[in-house]
Amino acid sequence: MPFLLGVCLAIPLWRQYAPEGVGFSRFAPFLGIAMSITAFPVLLRILDERGYGERPIGRVAVACAALGDATAWAMLGAIVAAVQSQGALAGTLRLGLALIFVWLSAGVLRRKLANLAIDDSDEPRWILILLLAILCGSLLTETIGLHALFGAFVAGIAFSSNPRLRRLVEERLEPFAVVLLLPLFFASTGLRTRIDLLSGMEWLLCLAITLIATFGKLGGTVLAARLSGIDRTDAWRLGALMNTRGLMELIVLGLGYDLGLIDRSLFAILVLVAIVTTVMTGPLLSFIDRRSQAIRIRD
Repeated sequence: MPFLLGVCLAIPLWRQYAPEGVGFSRFAPFLGIAMSITAFPVLLRILDERGYGERPIGRVAVACAALGDATAWAMLGAIVAAVQSQGALAGTLRLGLALIFVWLSAGVLRRKLANLAIDDSDEPRWILILLLAILCGSLLTETIGLHALFGAFVAGIAFSSNPRLRRLVEERLEPFAVVLLLPLFFASTGLRTRIDLLSGMEWLLCLAITLIATFGKLGGTVLAARLSGIDRTDAWRLGALMNTRGLMELIVLGLGYDLGLIDRSLFAILVLVAIVTTVMTGPLLSFIDRRSQAIRIRD
């Protein structure tokens, strides 16, 4: 539902907010993807803080977010390959090379690393190997015409199969990224978000897109959850969790802006949508929890 609503939303926005030379066949799928992204890292943090992680709804949320984001990133890779290619043959070749890289990394290499034993003395060497793998993956995908981000993402998937390597990332690399690299990324995104250029009508458009994005992600999730047999309260919790866009959305929007798929005004609008839908998750979950508790007390 969020993807379809994004594609439908592209119909009135294409002529005004698509840069010159960007066809509807590229603009519409990108907007659909932007409406569909879930902030996976933020979702995991919310589940941990609220104690949902060990509950069935927490496991369902993680599975839905992982599957949805993997699908969205695969579609985004196809769009990037099409944008960077000069013809159908070049685009097909790039997608083929990307699929081979994904198969070797997320398939073959991931299985080999899964049961690999790592001693304490080998940790510095494996940190170096991990960093080199990320850089090499980024260089490879950038060379074949995809964004460097895809190579780093696939390298992370490959190394995530080993619990010891995951712990090394969480203990040694993540603090550095959170303290230095993440603030720099947000600062860069903020510098490109020119909300001062938005007109009065564009602020109304921002409100409209926020409502459409929330209806598509939250409403679509609640509908699917209810049809799957999940009770009403957990269905609303799942919808609120899926509506969280956060950092992943900002990465996708930055990629689309760099590739020239959206202009500066629409970039600013979608960044605001991502922030609003992420900020509203906490209060909405608190409201759902209070209402659920009140119903149990009354019953």
